[in-house]
Amino acid sequence: MMKRKLWLALTAVLLGLGFSGMHQASASNGAGYTVAPVIPDNQIGTVSSYFNLLVKPGSTQKLTVNIANTSKVVKKLRVSATNAFTQTNGEIGYKPNKETDPSAKHYLKDLTSDPINVTIPVGKVEAVTMTVHVPKQPLTGVILGGIYVLDRTTRQTEGSGMKINNRFALVVGVQLQTTKTAQSDVRPEVKLMSVQGGLQSNKPAVLATLQNPTPTYFGQMDITAKVSWRDQKKTLFIRKVHNYAMAPTSHFAFGIFPDVGLEPGDYALDLLAVSGSRRWHFKKNFTILAADAEKINKAAGVKLDHSWHGGFGY
Repeated sequence: MMKRKLWLALTAVLLGLGFSGMHQASASNGAGYTVAPVIPDNQIGTVSSYFNLLVKPGSTQKLTVNIANTSKVVKKLRVSATNAFTQTNGEIGYKPNKETDPSAKHYLKDLTSDPINVTIPVGKVEAVTMTVHVPKQPLTGVILGGIYVLDRTTRQTEGSGMKINNRFALVVGVQLQTTKTAQSDVRPEVKLMSVQGGLQSNKPAVLATLQNPTPTYFGQMDITAKVSWRDQKKTLFIRKVHNYAMAPTSHFAFGIFPDVGLEPGDYALDLLAVSGSRRWHFKKNFTILAADAEKINKAAGVKLDHSWHGGFGY
């Protein structure tokens, strides 16, 4: 198992406007403020860099963070609760998102009070408290998310002859459970939701959507995915990755990329995911229609010679 500290410790995120991913940065690299959790008595364990709380069903839980302005200007910040989700790069993310999964019963954001705007003078520390209303029924597994502190001021930096608008954010992880053994009580599961052609990282790809329908997280997952023509053994393209992680009750699109673009036709996917002693093996046939392949390739700026030979997909 990957250590929880890697996912839940205080991290800083540099959000480049117009970019879909998150880029890690340290507060010393320009955020100009720090965020520290005020650990309550119901914290599990001795880690103090994130909230790992044993809560009672139907109770109200206060989450307080101390925000220190270490810059030379007044800081205008926005504090909100976010839900953990699985990113396409195999990491658990905590930035504000609209990711939902049909297996989820609860999301931290939905249980927590509204976002708070706060203004902090130079050299001052402000305590900000969010309120979580714990569900009345005991939780199965855990609820995972974060307290996200965004600098509302956009900063413009120059690089490579262009100006980039940046906004800094810091996040403190939050894990809630109603039993101390909640994480180990739930056995992780992986399901294959769908397979289709699409775009990922501006490249044509076969997108295999993998789901963790359980309210627990896990890591150290290795994935090997092969794509071939249907009823043929020769592998057309393959992708292997290591040490992927999945957030509770979440899914993500795992991209398998051809050398150039996608041809229409009838395909077969063979995907093996392994985490520790657990193995999930999926085989699924799928079809990419000519119109869909053309649209995907065009969006990626790829032009094929139309020497198609994939079966009945066109």
